Amino acid sequence: GVYTGASAMTAALALPDTGQVYALEKIKKHANVAKKYMQMADISDKVTFLVGDAKISLESLIEDGHRHTFDFSYIDADKANYGVYFDLSLELLRAGGIIAVDNTLFRGKVLTAESKTAGEIHNANQIFKSSRRVETVQLNVGDGYTLMRKL
Repeated sequence: GVYTGASAMTAALALPDTGQVYALEKIKKHANVAKKYMQMADISDKVTFLVGDAKISLESLIEDGHRHTFDFSYIDADKANYGVYFDLSLELLRAGGIIAVDNTLFRGKVLTAESKTAGEIHNANQIFKSSRRVETVQLNVGDGYTLMRKL
């Protein structure tokens, strides 16, 4: 999700004028807050907000002709669907594109699956690790950060 838009803003600021960020957020209120910050930073033209279910939004991007056109996908949403977002991101990414996933160590609880969320992230980590479609590195920074390069 977008929440306040900090990650979307960082990506948009790093892009050339022709670059585009698609920011997916389930809650309209959060998207509106983030839009306000994009306007303040004068980058509204670089950020397209898609409000609603992320799976449906990603599928729509694919159906609308964006298959294999993205350079980067950042996943930090409902943990139960990390694997789904990973698969859909691969459809959007060009070869060599990067997927970044946040919270993949989940306070160290992924090893023992101490909670439902930890178990969901553990399952997603297994999907990432076993995929032959990406090269994967997991970083022990913050709450865990996984980077993957599409082959």
